[in-house]
Amino acid sequence: MLQLKILANTLLKLRPVQSTQLADAEKQPIAANAILNVQSYKVEGDHLKVAFAGQSFKGRNTWYVYGQHAQLLKSGVVVPTIGNYLKILVNTFLKLKPVQSFQLKDEEKQLVPAGSIYTVQSYAVQQDHIQVALLGQFFKGRNTWYVYKGHAEIFNPDQPRGSKTLTEEDYRLAATMINVSVATIKAVVEVETSGGGFLPDGRPKILFEAHYFSYYTNHVYDDSHPNISSYSWNRSLYIGGAAEYNRLNQAIALNRTAALMSASWGLGQIMGDNFRAAGYANVEAFVKDMYESAGKQLQAMVNFIRANSLDDELRRQDWAGFANGYNGPAYRQNQYDLKLKAAYERFISRG
Repeated sequence: MLQLKILANTLLKLRPVQSTQLADAEKQPIAANAILNVQSYKVEGDHLKVAFAGQSFKGRNTWYVYGQHAQLLKSGVVVPTIGNYLKILVNTFLKLKPVQSFQLKDEEKQLVPAGSIYTVQSYAVQQDHIQVALLGQFFKGRNTWYVYKGHAEIFNPDQPRGSKTLTEEDYRLAATMINVSVATIKAVVEVETSGGGFLPDGRPKILFEAHYFSYYTNHVYDDSHPNISSYSWNRSLYIGGAAEYNRLNQAIALNRTAALMSASWGLGQIMGDNFRAAGYANVEAFVKDMYESAGKQLQAMVNFIRANSLDDELRRQDWAGFANGYNGPAYRQNQYDLKLKAAYERFISRG
């Protein structure tokens, strides 16, 4: 049985517009927590068009409701329709603090099963946790909780999953992670990245660094594999593009972990050995997300910025300070600070 659960006091409407634009005969008040049986539904913009089963209001059984004020349930499980949702990937805890669950008292955590889906009012990523305010769902009298990032995901059914290009939601999430404007994030992406983070074949862009691989394997392959293991940096070893994967795969055959840590990955070209600064427990998890989406690549880049204490410069719009920290003293030669300022002003002017 399909049902509609009302999450907040709201109005059923005969047209998908703001209620102030409707006459009294075109709207019907309905209280939070009401549950109505549904015959069929359709998503129209930010509204749900619902045909009720065995229930009518003012002689009609088909109405619109604002999508964030209601949710569809099938056998008690949320059916994703409009907006953001939290999906629990493994049996885990919702927590009142972003710490390991064994550090919390029973009243500070709530066990939730894998496969659970909750409607989200708002959320923010905080290093290895997601802070989420649930809509219409309370545990122990609270609707705001933390969940370990590896145990859950935020998704929006209206947006492509695993997108290889950045969406507005990706930019918005990145901005909330370090409390800056979306215009700031867009400026950093434009100036500090070389376009997208993926090759035409769908794999993340990489550059394999032979001197890193040499270091992480104690130089044992320098003589036998000089094209992928070099005691010092050597520009001539780069091949570029998809061919860099040939070098990476050769290294993986010798030492997988060292190889993954010796390549720079994705949008921000973050070195694999910086996986912790990028917000990951190990390099395998980091690389997995670099393959997944442009949004994941941007989150890693923002985590890296925060780990290196460069987020303060962005909040102050200290473009020279950020460029110096991100690019090194040579930033002046390439005028990265001026480029960042110009890009920011262009994006902020667009609103």
